[in-house]
Amino acid sequence: MLILAAVALLAGARASRAAGGPVSESGTGGGAGAKAKRGSTTTATPTPAEQAALVAEGKELFNSVDAFGQQPSQGPTIAGLKVSCQTCHAGPAFTDNRTHVVGPTGSRPAVARQTPHLLRIKDTAPFAWDGRNPTLQKQIRGAITSPLEMNGSREPTAHELDALAAFVETLDAPDAVAGVDFDPVLAEQGKHIFEEPRGMDPSGEFAADVKVACASCHTGDKKTDRSFHKILMPFGDPVLDPGAMGDDGSIKGFKTPVLRALRLTAPYFHEGLGGDPTAMRSPVNSPPRPALLETVGFYNERFQMNFTPAEEQALIEYLMSL
Repeated sequence: MLILAAVALLAGARASRAAGGPVSESGTGGGAGAKAKRGSTTTATPTPAEQAALVAEGKELFNSVDAFGQQPSQGPTIAGLKVSCQTCHAGPAFTDNRTHVVGPTGSRPAVARQTPHLLRIKDTAPFAWDGRNPTLQKQIRGAITSPLEMNGSREPTAHELDALAAFVETLDAPDAVAGVDFDPVLAEQGKHIFEEPRGMDPSGEFAADVKVACASCHTGDKKTDRSFHKILMPFGDPVLDPGAMGDDGSIKGFKTPVLRALRLTAPYFHEGLGGDPTAMRSPVNSPPRPALLETVGFYNERFQMNFTPAEEQALIEYLMSL
Protein backbone atom coordinates (compact mmCIF):
# COMPACT_ATOMS: atom_id res chain seq x y z
CA MET A 1 0.00 0.00 0.00
CA LEU A 2 2.83 2.41 0.78
CA ILE A 3 4.33 1.82 -2.66
CA LEU A 4 1.00 2.41 -4.42
CA ALA A 5 0.51 5.64 -2.48
CA ALA A 6 4.04 6.74 -3.38
CA VAL A 7 3.40 6.10 -7.07
CA ALA A 8 0.35 8.36 -6.93
CA LEU A 9 2.28 11.07 -5.07
CA LEU A 10 5.15 10.87 -7.53
CA ALA A 11 2.79 11.24 -10.49
CA GLY A 12 1.25 14.32 -8.94
CA ALA A 13 4.63 15.82 -8.16
CA ARG A 14 5.79 15.32 -11.70
CA ALA A 15 2.69 17.02 -13.05
CA SER A 16 3.07 20.02 -10.73
CA ARG A 17 6.83 20.53 -11.16
CA ALA A 18 6.69 23.48 -13.50
CA ALA A 19 10.28 24.22 -14.40
CA GLY A 20 12.45 21.34 -13.37
CA GLY A 21 12.02 18.82 -16.19
CA PRO A 22 11.58 15.11 -15.43
CA VAL A 23 12.20 13.83 -11.94
CA SER A 24 15.49 11.97 -11.96
CA GLU A 25 16.11 8.47 -10.77
CA SER A 26 16.09 8.07 -7.02
CA GLY A 27 19.31 8.19 -5.02
CA THR A 28 18.40 7.02 -1.51
CA GLY A 29 17.92 3.27 -1.37
CA GLY A 30 20.57 2.87 -3.97
CA GLY A 31 23.52 0.85 -3.28
CA ALA A 32 26.96 1.77 -2.30
CA GLY A 33 29.01 4.02 -4.53
CA ALA A 34 32.06 4.49 -6.65
CA LYS A 35 34.89 6.81 -7.47
CA ALA A 36 33.11 10.03 -8.30
CA LYS A 37 33.53 11.36 -11.79
CA ARG A 38 34.03 15.06 -11.30
CA GLY A 39 31.61 17.43 -13.00
CA SER A 40 32.41 19.87 -15.73
CA THR A 41 33.70 22.43 -13.23
CA THR A 42 36.75 20.33 -12.38
CA THR A 43 39.40 20.15 -15.09
CA ALA A 44 42.53 19.34 -13.11
CA THR A 45 43.51 17.43 -10.01
CA PRO A 46 42.81 19.72 -7.03
CA THR A 47 45.55 20.60 -4.58
CA PRO A 48 45.24 19.13 -1.06
CA ALA A 49 43.94 22.48 0.18
CA GLU A 50 41.37 22.69 -2.61
CA GLN A 51 40.26 19.11 -1.98
CA ALA A 52 39.88 19.77 1.75
CA ALA A 53 37.76 22.83 0.99
CA LEU A 54 35.60 20.82 -1.40
CA VAL A 55 35.07 18.10 1.22
CA ALA A 56 34.15 20.70 3.86
CA GLU A 57 31.63 22.27 1.50
CA GLY A 58 30.19 18.83 0.73
CA LYS A 59 29.79 18.08 4.44
CA GLU A 60 27.85 21.31 4.93
CA LEU A 61 25.57 20.49 1.99
CA PHE A 62 25.14 16.91 3.24
CA ASN A 63 23.71 18.16 6.53
CA SER A 64 21.61 21.04 5.19
CA VAL A 65 17.79 20.83 5.07
CA ASP A 66 17.43 23.91 2.88
CA ALA A 67 20.49 24.13 0.58
CA PHE A 68 18.44 22.88 -2.37
CA GLY A 69 15.17 24.54 -1.45
CA GLN A 70 13.88 21.31 0.04
CA GLN A 71 10.12 21.03 0.34
CA PRO A 72 8.46 18.58 2.74
CA SER A 73 9.16 15.07 1.51
CA GLN A 74 6.34 13.06 -0.01
CA GLY A 75 7.96 9.73 0.82
CA PRO A 76 5.60 7.64 2.99
CA THR A 77 8.17 7.01 5.74
CA ILE A 78 9.36 10.63 5.95
CA ALA A 79 6.22 12.44 4.77
CA GLY A 80 6.01 16.09 5.73
CA LEU A 81 9.63 16.39 6.85
CA LYS A 82 12.22 18.68 5.35
CA VAL A 83 15.18 16.35 4.96
CA SER A 84 18.86 16.43 4.17
CA CYS A 85 21.16 13.65 3.02
CA GLN A 86 21.99 13.12 6.69
CA THR A 87 18.34 12.48 7.62
CA CYS A 88 18.52 8.96 6.18
CA HIS A 89 22.29 8.55 5.99
CA ALA A 90 22.77 8.98 9.74
CA GLY A 91 24.74 7.30 12.50
CA PRO A 92 28.19 5.71 12.53
CA ALA A 93 27.57 3.80 9.28
CA PHE A 94 25.67 6.65 7.60
CA THR A 95 22.44 4.67 7.40
CA ASP A 96 19.24 4.95 9.43
CA ASN A 97 18.80 1.16 9.11
CA ARG A 98 15.33 1.71 7.64
CA THR A 99 13.52 0.75 4.47
CA HIS A 100 11.99 3.64 2.53
CA VAL A 101 9.76 3.89 -0.53
CA VAL A 102 11.85 5.59 -3.22
CA GLY A 103 11.61 6.17 -6.92
CA PRO A 104 11.56 6.26 -9.78
CA THR A 105 14.05 3.50 -10.51
CA GLY A 106 15.04 2.08 -13.86
CA SER A 107 12.11 -0.35 -13.96
CA ARG A 108 9.52 0.83 -11.41
CA PRO A 109 7.98 4.19 -10.41
CA ALA A 110 8.49 3.38 -6.71
CA VAL A 111 10.04 0.53 -4.73
CA ALA A 112 10.96 -0.32 -1.15
CA ARG A 113 14.71 0.04 -0.62
CA GLN A 114 16.93 -0.17 2.43
CA THR A 115 19.04 2.94 3.07
CA PRO A 116 22.54 1.83 2.05
CA HIS A 117 25.56 2.65 4.17
CA LEU A 118 28.11 5.07 2.73
CA LEU A 119 31.30 3.38 3.92
CA ARG A 120 34.28 2.98 1.58
CA ILE A 121 32.11 3.38 -1.49
CA LYS A 122 34.82 5.00 -3.58
CA ASP A 123 35.70 2.91 -6.65
CA THR A 124 32.60 0.70 -6.42
CA ALA A 125 30.43 2.05 -9.27
CA PRO A 126 27.72 1.65 -10.46
CA PHE A 127 25.51 3.08 -7.71
CA ALA A 128 22.15 2.17 -6.17
CA TRP A 129 20.91 -1.29 -5.27
CA ASP A 130 20.01 -1.74 -8.92
CA GLY A 131 23.15 0.01 -10.17
CA ARG A 132 21.24 2.48 -12.33
CA ASN A 133 23.56 5.42 -11.69
CA PRO A 134 27.04 5.33 -13.25
CA THR A 135 28.43 8.16 -11.12
CA LEU A 136 28.11 9.25 -7.53
CA GLN A 137 27.01 12.68 -8.70
CA LYS A 138 24.05 11.24 -10.56
CA GLN A 139 23.12 9.11 -7.55
CA ILE A 140 23.19 12.17 -5.29
CA ARG A 141 21.20 14.29 -7.74
CA GLY A 142 18.48 11.64 -7.79
CA ALA A 143 18.01 11.85 -4.03
CA ILE A 144 17.94 15.65 -4.07
CA THR A 145 15.33 15.98 -6.83
CA SER A 146 13.02 13.03 -6.07
CA PRO A 147 9.75 14.13 -4.39
CA LEU A 148 9.85 10.89 -2.37
CA GLU A 149 13.21 11.85 -0.90
CA MET A 150 14.68 15.33 -0.44
CA ASN A 151 12.17 16.99 -2.79
CA GLY A 152 14.49 19.84 -3.70
CA SER A 153 12.92 22.76 -5.54
CA ARG A 154 16.02 23.51 -7.59
CA GLU A 155 18.68 21.59 -9.44
CA PRO A 156 22.02 21.14 -7.66
CA THR A 157 24.94 22.65 -9.53
CA ALA A 158 27.76 20.52 -10.89
CA HIS A 159 30.08 22.04 -8.28
CA GLU A 160 27.69 21.17 -5.45
CA LEU A 161 27.44 17.59 -6.69
CA ASP A 162 31.24 17.39 -6.88
CA ALA A 163 31.49 18.67 -3.30
CA LEU A 164 28.95 16.16 -2.01
CA ALA A 165 30.70 13.33 -3.85
CA ALA A 166 34.06 14.40 -2.43
CA PHE A 167 32.67 14.35 1.10
CA VAL A 168 30.89 11.00 0.72
CA GLU A 169 34.07 9.41 -0.64
CA THR A 170 35.80 10.15 2.68
CA LEU A 171 33.29 8.30 4.87
CA ASP A 172 34.14 5.22 6.89
CA ALA A 173 33.36 3.65 10.25
CA PRO A 174 35.77 2.69 13.04
CA ASP A 175 37.35 -0.73 12.61
CA ALA A 176 35.83 -3.58 14.60
CA VAL A 177 37.75 -4.38 17.78
CA ALA A 178 38.82 -7.98 18.38
CA GLY A 179 37.47 -9.36 21.64
CA VAL A 180 34.91 -6.56 21.82
CA ASP A 181 33.02 -6.58 18.54
CA PHE A 182 33.91 -10.10 17.43
CA ASP A 183 35.57 -13.33 18.53
CA PRO A 184 38.97 -13.36 16.73
CA VAL A 185 39.40 -17.15 16.86
CA LEU A 186 35.99 -17.84 15.37
CA ALA A 187 36.44 -15.00 12.89
CA GLU A 188 39.58 -16.62 11.49
CA GLN A 189 37.66 -19.86 11.02
CA GLY A 190 34.81 -17.92 9.44
CA LYS A 191 37.16 -16.29 6.94
CA HIS A 192 38.08 -19.70 5.53
CA ILE A 193 34.41 -20.69 5.36
CA PHE A 194 33.62 -17.40 3.58
CA GLU A 195 36.24 -18.15 0.92
CA GLU A 196 35.61 -21.90 0.51
CA PRO A 197 33.77 -22.92 -2.71
CA ARG A 198 31.12 -25.38 -1.59
CA GLY A 199 27.66 -24.32 -2.79
CA MET A 200 25.76 -24.26 -6.06
CA ASP A 201 23.46 -21.82 -7.81
CA PRO A 202 20.10 -23.26 -8.95
CA SER A 203 19.38 -20.11 -10.97
CA GLY A 204 22.05 -21.08 -13.49
CA GLU A 205 24.06 -17.86 -13.19
CA PHE A 206 27.00 -20.04 -12.23
CA ALA A 207 27.48 -23.25 -14.20
CA ALA A 208 26.09 -26.40 -12.59
CA ASP A 209 29.58 -27.85 -12.14
CA VAL A 210 30.96 -24.67 -10.50
CA LYS A 211 31.12 -24.52 -6.72
CA VAL A 212 30.38 -21.10 -5.29
CA ALA A 213 31.51 -19.36 -2.11
CA CYS A 214 30.46 -16.19 -0.34
CA ALA A 215 33.63 -14.74 -1.85
CA SER A 216 32.44 -15.57 -5.37
CA CYS A 217 30.43 -12.34 -5.30
CA HIS A 218 31.80 -10.61 -2.20
CA THR A 219 35.31 -10.38 -3.58
CA GLY A 220 38.28 -8.04 -3.19
CA ASP A 221 39.14 -5.75 -0.32
CA LYS A 222 35.66 -4.19 -0.34
CA LYS A 223 33.91 -7.53 -0.72
CA THR A 224 31.94 -6.66 -3.84
CA ASP A 225 32.22 -7.73 -7.46
CA ARG A 226 30.19 -4.62 -8.44
CA SER A 227 27.93 -6.91 -10.42
CA PHE A 228 24.27 -7.98 -10.31
CA HIS A 229 22.72 -11.17 -9.01
CA LYS A 230 19.25 -12.64 -8.55
CA ILE A 231 19.22 -13.26 -4.82
CA LEU A 232 15.92 -13.51 -2.97
CA MET A 233 14.35 -15.51 -5.78
CA PRO A 234 16.59 -17.72 -7.94
CA PHE A 235 15.02 -16.35 -11.12
CA GLY A 236 14.28 -12.81 -9.97
CA ASP A 237 11.07 -11.01 -9.08
CA PRO A 238 9.31 -9.87 -12.26
CA VAL A 239 6.34 -8.31 -10.42
CA LEU A 240 7.32 -6.15 -7.44
CA ASP A 241 11.00 -5.31 -7.85
CA PRO A 242 13.24 -6.99 -10.43
CA GLY A 243 16.15 -4.67 -9.67
CA ALA A 244 18.41 -4.09 -12.66
CA MET A 245 17.13 -5.25 -16.02
CA GLY A 246 18.92 -5.91 -19.29
CA ASP A 247 18.16 -4.13 -22.54
CA ASP A 248 16.25 -7.24 -23.63
CA GLY A 249 14.00 -7.09 -20.56
CA SER A 250 15.80 -9.88 -18.72
CA ILE A 251 16.13 -9.63 -14.94
CA LYS A 252 19.67 -8.99 -13.70
CA GLY A 253 18.83 -8.49 -10.01
CA PHE A 254 20.68 -6.45 -7.42
CA LYS A 255 24.23 -5.23 -7.01
CA THR A 256 26.51 -6.96 -4.55
CA PRO A 257 26.87 -4.53 -1.62
CA VAL A 258 30.14 -3.54 0.01
CA LEU A 259 30.58 -5.55 3.22
CA ARG A 260 31.80 -3.04 5.76
CA ALA A 261 30.77 -2.55 9.41
CA LEU A 262 27.95 -5.07 9.18
CA ARG A 263 27.70 -4.82 12.95
CA LEU A 264 26.21 -1.35 12.36
CA THR A 265 24.02 -1.83 9.28
CA ALA A 266 21.30 -4.41 10.13
CA PRO A 267 18.81 -5.27 8.70
CA TYR A 268 20.16 -6.53 5.40
CA PHE A 269 19.18 -7.02 1.72
CA HIS A 270 17.93 -4.37 -0.69
CA GLU A 271 14.53 -4.15 0.98
CA GLY A 272 15.81 -4.73 4.51
CA LEU A 273 14.18 -8.12 5.10
CA GLY A 274 17.29 -9.78 6.53
CA GLY A 275 16.75 -9.23 10.24
CA ASP A 276 13.89 -6.78 9.92
CA PRO A 277 11.84 -7.09 13.14
CA THR A 278 8.62 -6.49 11.18
CA ALA A 279 9.25 -9.34 8.75
CA MET A 280 7.47 -12.63 9.43
CA ARG A 281 10.61 -14.77 9.52
CA SER A 282 12.71 -12.35 11.52
CA PRO A 283 13.72 -12.43 15.17
CA VAL A 284 11.94 -10.23 17.69
CA ASN A 285 14.64 -7.61 17.38
CA SER A 286 17.48 -7.06 14.94
CA PRO A 287 20.80 -6.51 16.65
CA PRO A 288 23.54 -7.66 14.30
CA ARG A 289 24.08 -11.28 15.31
CA PRO A 290 20.42 -12.40 15.10
CA ALA A 291 20.03 -10.47 11.84
CA LEU A 292 23.23 -11.97 10.44
CA LEU A 293 22.17 -15.46 11.54
CA GLU A 294 18.95 -15.09 9.59
CA THR A 295 20.78 -13.71 6.57
CA VAL A 296 23.48 -16.38 6.60
CA GLY A 297 20.76 -19.00 7.02
CA PHE A 298 19.03 -17.70 3.91
CA TYR A 299 22.22 -17.93 1.85
CA ASN A 300 22.88 -21.38 3.29
CA GLU A 301 19.60 -22.56 1.78
CA ARG A 302 19.63 -20.40 -1.36
CA PHE A 303 23.04 -21.63 -2.50
CA GLN A 304 22.98 -25.04 -0.80
CA MET A 305 26.13 -24.30 1.18
CA ASN A 306 25.44 -26.96 3.83
CA PHE A 307 26.87 -24.85 6.64
CA THR A 308 26.67 -26.49 10.06
CA PRO A 309 25.39 -24.37 12.98
CA ALA A 310 28.97 -24.04 14.22
CA GLU A 311 30.15 -22.88 10.79
CA GLU A 312 27.34 -20.33 10.66
CA GLN A 313 28.46 -18.92 14.01
CA ALA A 314 32.07 -18.69 12.83
CA LEU A 315 30.98 -17.01 9.62
CA ILE A 316 28.97 -14.47 11.60
CA GLU A 317 32.02 -13.57 13.70
CA TYR A 318 34.03 -13.03 10.52
CA LEU A 319 31.31 -10.76 9.12
CA MET A 320 31.27 -8.86 12.42
CA SER A 321 34.99 -8.24 12.00
CA LEU A 322 34.77 -6.53 8.61
